[in-house]
Amino acid sequence: MLRMAEVYFILGAEGAGRRGVVRDLIEGGFADDEVVVVAQHASESDSTATEQLEARASNRVLAYEELRHIQAPADAEAIFIIASGRGNPLDYLEAFGEWLQISGESLARIITVVHCQLLHAQPKLELWHRACIHFSDVVLLDRREGVPNKWFSDFKKPYEQDHYPCLFELVKKGRVKNPALILEPQPRRLSLAFDDDIDAIDLLDIDEDDLPEEPIDLTRPTDPWLVRLPSGHWEKHLPDIATFLDSE
Repeated sequence: MLRMAEVYFILGAEGAGRRGVVRDLIEGGFADDEVVVVAQHASESDSTATEQLEARASNRVLAYEELRHIQAPADAEAIFIIASGRGNPLDYLEAFGEWLQISGESLARIITVVHCQLLHAQPKLELWHRACIHFSDVVLLDRREGVPNKWFSDFKKPYEQDHYPCLFELVKKGRVKNPALILEPQPRRLSLAFDDDIDAIDLLDIDEDDLPEEPIDLTRPTDPWLVRLPSGHWEKHLPDIATFLDSE
């Protein structure tokens, strides 16, 4: 039976430290001879971060313009796909779902890396990050220098109140405390958009032993964050993060 690589999809703003986190997860979670592919969007410009990823001999680091063009070698143990940190995450999540279906690869986890300094300085970006976190199994808080401690509890409080199942972990000097915990391919995301193995009837609030006589629509509802208007625009409008990054 053909073994599929486990796929990790990385969301977060440009400058959040995503590639540093990926490097740490690879170093702490995979043997030196295991092939790991890192696909980063072509808009990523920090060559130093790329060189650090390439320093591990068994890494395969590539750039992509469109997700559908990503092809991993057959011997890859894992694939880390880093979405652009300058665009609308809903666009990349939609494209990622299509890529999963085409490639046949197995989704392990979706990880959001939060640029805490940026979000603290620009509260309007909370909705942009909330969109990412809705789909995430893990949320890593990075770039925390100079951010008041109270901000972190205030940031997490709404998600705790809404019973988000994802993990929230701190990144310290580019390192995560427990890479194995972060990489564990156990779904903890609120969204079911990428869980094709779930029976549609399980999503309905009905008793299987006492089904109604009228026909039941077993079509899985579209995730509320991935609904488009007739115009083609997203129903949920997110701020343009590039304008905040360019103003730094």
